[in-house]
Amino acid sequence: MDISKNCAYAQFCGIPISQWWDDLLLWECFLNRHKIDALVELGTGSGGMSLFLCVLAAHYGFSFTTIDILGHPKLDESPLARLLDIDAYTCDVFSCRAKDIVARLVGSCEKPIALFCDNGKKRREVKEYVPILRDGDFVVVHDWGKEFRPADVLDEMKLVVAHPANIESLTRWFRIEK
Repeated sequence: MDISKNCAYAQFCGIPISQWWDDLLLWECFLNRHKIDALVELGTGSGGMSLFLCVLAAHYGFSFTTIDILGHPKLDESPLARLLDIDAYTCDVFSCRAKDIVARLVGSCEKPIALFCDNGKKRREVKEYVPILRDGDFVVVHDWGKEFRPADVLDEMKLVVAHPANIESLTRWFRIEK
C-alpha cells in the first residue's frame, strides 16, 4: 500500500495529521529562513499537526497557540503534548475571544508572528484575520487549490515559500505587506 501521498494515513507521534508529508519539510524551510515570535494555528483538527508545530516552537524558540471549537482530545491524551504544555484554546476561531488571543500576541511580539489558517473556512479566516496582522507578519494557508485559491489571496499577501516541482504541498506561506 502506497501511503506516501494519502494524508488519511499520515501521523505525527501517533496522532493523525491532515497534511502532506512534504508540508512538514516546508515548515522547517520556512522557519529556517524566517524568525518568528509566535505561531497561531486556527483549527486543531486531530492535533497531529499541532504537536508537530509545538515541537518546532520548542526547538526554534517561539510560542505556539492552537484554537479549535471542538477542543483537543488527542492532544489531551498525548504524553508529549503534556510535556510541551501546548497553549490550546477551545473556542470558535471567529469568536471575539479567538480574535483577542491573536491581537494580544500581535501586540506583544517584537518579531513577526505567523497565523496558520487550517480551520474549515480559510477564505473567511484570511479576510477576518489579515487586518489584525502587522506589516511583516505571515499568514499560512492550508488546502491551497481546494478551500483557498489564487483568487482568494488579498493584495497585502506576498508569497514567500516557492515549491520545487518535485514537492507536493497544499500549504502556502505569505508575508503581509501593508
